[in-house]
Amino acid sequence: MNFRHKSVYSNAIPIAALFISFAVFYLRRPDILQNPSFWAEDGVVWYKQAYEFGIISLVWPQNGYYQTISKLTALASLSFPMEYAPLFFNVVGVTIRSLFVAYILTNRMSAIPLSYRIAICAYIVLMPGLMEVHANITNTHWYLSMWILCVLISNRPNSQLWFIHDLVLMFIAGLSGPFVVFLVPVFAVRFCFDPDFRRYLKTTKGMLFAGALTAVCAIQVIAVLLSYNETRSSAPLGFSFDVMANILSARIFVGAFLTADQIRWLFDHSVINAVATILSLALLFFVLLKSNWIVKSIILFASIMLFFALSKPMISLTDPQLPLLSSAGERYFVITNIAWVASLLSACGYVAKKLSDAVKYTVSTTIAAVFLIVSAFNFSIEPLSDTNWTEQAMAFQKLNSGERFEFQLNPPSWKMTLVR
Repeated sequence: MNFRHKSVYSNAIPIAALFISFAVFYLRRPDILQNPSFWAEDGVVWYKQAYEFGIISLVWPQNGYYQTISKLTALASLSFPMEYAPLFFNVVGVTIRSLFVAYILTNRMSAIPLSYRIAICAYIVLMPGLMEVHANITNTHWYLSMWILCVLISNRPNSQLWFIHDLVLMFIAGLSGPFVVFLVPVFAVRFCFDPDFRRYLKTTKGMLFAGALTAVCAIQVIAVLLSYNETRSSAPLGFSFDVMANILSARIFVGAFLTADQIRWLFDHSVINAVATILSLALLFFVLLKSNWIVKSIILFASIMLFFALSKPMISLTDPQLPLLSSAGERYFVITNIAWVASLLSACGYVAKKLSDAVKYTVSTTIAAVFLIVSAFNFSIEPLSDTNWTEQAMAFQKLNSGERFEFQLNPPSWKMTLVR
């Protein structure tokens, strides 16, 4: 693989993508900036820990692993008046997602055709089913893990600034979720298939990068071993092959392009899901056989992530969990659905080689038009309930020292209690 490319700073596409992505994320749910509120753990865990314990909260695992980006955001938000804290959380969350999109379009990822990368970015920005993960910090680590995956399949850093980017991202993303452990097989795949990468690892920068990956993996593994089972739900899984077919079809293979209501409808039609799952798995196997190591790595990472996510999900503390994925757990399918779209693009690329230019243009234009039309209908994301956060924050600040205040958050059943 050729690692010699022009600097990203001479390329306007990623910079434009950053601002366009941020604007689209905002337009899909304007309340993230106009009427922001905390989402679940954003307030109950991250802000509360930062407010009550300060920087020491960084060393505590949460739900079995370290979630550094959430805690860093919460700590940084304390520099602003309380009424602006949810806005700060949302801006950071949307900015990280937008930077991820921009990175995909840099020359670091030039091994993948630009048209494919633009298509993937369009899907990331417009994908349906984002209510649970949109903007909030709690679910930002899913995007950070994909960003680190992109670094692992990218051209080597051709400047000191890019090298610093890789190291900083490795530590922040690697310590913001357990997914860095699932990237070790991707590292191994590239080591086996890419001789240039093996040469890079013999350099000082390459060894530092590999050392950073090893370090964050070790930290997360230790955290998982010490606290994972104690903090996860002990509710039964509710596993069956019908349920798994429903999940794979309604949530990934077909559901990657459906709204929440459509997913719930499809989840109840087991025969359709069984057929869709069998056909999609056959297509996925075809892609694995025909694709290069980059596409194989994307599929491998998403598959490992999905297996572990569904083996110990956090949907309910009492009810069988897997059947509940018909209407919950959107976060578990962000990575898989992006990987599925990448697989479909790879399959289309293989078929396109056998078509004339006119046919390729017609088919690609039709697919793009259909996607944009469907995305237009699914563009708006339902706003969160109005918690009157500004009024709550002002009421809290009027309390006497030592008094308690219970904040109403989103989802509506979530509450955060702070002591003034």
